[in-house]
Amino acid sequence: MKSQKNQSYFLILFFVLAVGFAGCANPYRQNYQSMLGRFTNGASFLMPTPAGTEPQLLTSTDMQSDATSMLENGYFLIGRSSFRSPPINEAEAIDQAKKVGADIVLTKKEYVNTVTESVPMTQWLPDQTTTVSERTAYQATPGAAPAVKTHELTQTVQGESYTTYVSETVDYYNYSATFWKKTKPMKFGVLVQSLDETTKKQLQSNRGVIVNVVVRKTPAYNADILKGDIITLFNSEPIVDADDFFAKIKAHAGQDVIVRIIRNGVTKDIALTLRAANQ
Repeated sequence: MKSQKNQSYFLILFFVLAVGFAGCANPYRQNYQSMLGRFTNGASFLMPTPAGTEPQLLTSTDMQSDATSMLENGYFLIGRSSFRSPPINEAEAIDQAKKVGADIVLTKKEYVNTVTESVPMTQWLPDQTTTVSERTAYQATPGAAPAVKTHELTQTVQGESYTTYVSETVDYYNYSATFWKKTKPMKFGVLVQSLDETTKKQLQSNRGVIVNVVVRKTPAYNADILKGDIITLFNSEPIVDADDFFAKIKAHAGQDVIVRIIRNGVTKDIALTLRAANQ
């Protein structure tokens, strides 16, 4: 009996601990997707995080707009996470930011609906011990007055667990988070895309790139290159696509260059000095 009791106790203890640890899992970590897999050089363009620096938690109401602001301030998206859940402590996003080395984590929470759920509640009933007294009348000798003998019987019922279900109203939210890390100083200072088909037809050319983001405090920013500009020439050489554009920047690091842009249908040449590779 004692052995069975101990075995049951440890099985229930294991179940409780397992459920507890599962409930404590960090959903930002469980649903994390890294954006660094496509970089074979280990993303060497990112700044190392100074020792003892805590990631910053920011909340957003417009993730797309705030992501653009992050890019303009020289941050790079290293990962994202999204999931649906009852209310959680959003500070858990900080724990995941520390794990992946992010400088800033941007979070958003949107109410989805309220659901009434049956929630299981498991309780443990301890061993129950009962004592039953039995009284027996008898005659010690013939003709003597009856005597009463009392006998006590002790019974133990082994403890057990039982589960009941209670109704509980639970609010559900969509949680999303983006994790950002500061980049090293950029040689030029823009993020671009290759020409789309509509722009190619407008320009009557397959070559060039469109500026999507201008990073603050960079050579491009200081030279007044703007979002939406189309860059067609780099030191009089045609720009084939985005890969060719960044290859030209790398080859001319630290040099004075002239780029030709088209802005609102007007062509303009802009001179600027690229940052050196070691800056």
